[in-house]
Amino acid sequence: MALFDFLKSSTDKRLDEMVERVKLNYSNNYHDDAVRSYEALETAFDNLSRNNKLNDKQIDYYNGVMKDYKEKIDKMANDRTAYWAK
Repeated sequence: MALFDFLKSSTDKRLDEMVERVKLNYSNNYHDDAVRSYEALETAFDNLSRNNKLNDKQIDYYNGVMKDYKEKIDKMANDRTAYWAK
């Protein structure tokens, strides 16, 4: 828990928890779970931004984080080759 978490809105906390779930699944090399958690994050982000629950700074931040992890997850999928096929 970060030092200033009490200053964050519940929206920020919810999205941050979802980002952490994506990071965890990605770092553990759980591709399918990373994809599912990314899709949940994307859906929540779209709903919140569509309903004007996020300001421009939050939108820019989460867009950047999501773009970064989408690229990482896509690369993870391309790197998946069965050990016997190498």
